[in-house]
Amino acid sequence: MIRISAFLLVAGLALPVTCHGEESSSSPLLVIGIDGGSWRAIEPLIDSGRLPHLARIKTEGAWGEMRAVPPLISPALWTEAATGRPRSEHGLIDFEISGSRVASSARRVKAIWNILSEEGRKVLIVGLLGTWPAEKVKGVIISDQALNKAIDRRAHPPEALSGFGPFPAWNFTHPQQAWRLRRLLPGGSPREGDRQLAWMFLRDESLLRAAEHHLRRLRPSLFWFHLWGVDYASHFHWNDPEFLARYYEFADEAVGRLSRAADSGATVIVLSDHGFEGYVPQDGDPNPRATGRHSTDGILLARGPGIRPCSGVKASLFDMVPTLLYLQGLPVSQEMPGRVLYEMLAGDPPKAEIIASYESNRRPPETVPSAALGEEERRLLRALGYLK
Repeated sequence: MIRISAFLLVAGLALPVTCHGEESSSSPLLVIGIDGGSWRAIEPLIDSGRLPHLARIKTEGAWGEMRAVPPLISPALWTEAATGRPRSEHGLIDFEISGSRVASSARRVKAIWNILSEEGRKVLIVGLLGTWPAEKVKGVIISDQALNKAIDRRAHPPEALSGFGPFPAWNFTHPQQAWRLRRLLPGGSPREGDRQLAWMFLRDESLLRAAEHHLRRLRPSLFWFHLWGVDYASHFHWNDPEFLARYYEFADEAVGRLSRAADSGATVIVLSDHGFEGYVPQDGDPNPRATGRHSTDGILLARGPGIRPCSGVKASLFDMVPTLLYLQGLPVSQEMPGRVLYEMLAGDPPKAEIIASYESNRRPPETVPSAALGEEERRLLRALGYLK
């Protein structure tokens, strides 16, 4: 790290926040990413009592809007959240680049897990888009390609995919496994598109089980989990409130399971890369079945020792890394355009220390591996309109 000043001067935004709380303290960070999570869906479900874990975080902690910058392509957005840098700098701009899947080795800047590993802190990253091939860190990375047995470096260390039961959790194409979808299907009846739903649910549940196991074993300083199925459900079932509610209930269950598996003193942060809104496909639309589309207004909720109750927080994905570094007692790089979310931090937090860069000892560039998208992933991305 290159230190240039004792303080970081951050241009504040005029935020309609109402906050109160106690002195902040450092604690493990539990970050749960709900891809496509939207207040338009969540608030009615909280009001009806169907999302108890998210409701508790909202009631006892800070909450507000997480703003994303278009184009709203998830690998680019999650990498902005994980690096604090725009896609023009980090380089992971889409699901597929030059005919090959997006690869972490093409990322041009450090992610939060690289920074914390270099500071000697354990990390656990599970399922986040753009993390294949799994990098060497102090801890565990289970990449977004963990279920794709056709490629190498699905996890670091490789044995991270064993020791907690079958992985994947089941064979979703086996006829006898269809019953697992009943919890997501109103009436329990199969419908068009259930193959993608089955794969997405298998992906999320398998990674969730792995995350629970490693959280209990590793006790990391930073945990980051990515749940993808809400995005799929929102694309194709936005106008089917009961269907959408059931996947949100599973997402809420995941928040509860991960919170129980983590250190009891952890700070829990739930965010989305973008939101959703209703949509009527137009002629020639690449996704003619869609009833929902991405919106720039995602979700942010936080609760824990370092967080005070706040409403109306206005954040951007670029604010995630500065805030996580601050909560870990580390400086913020002046290369990061975001800010520390002081308004949701307990006590009277001092300004963060600033450094010039975390890139002075950037790892040597790797040859970007070439690997095609897996069959089920390609089916899914084509259905979503990302691929032709």
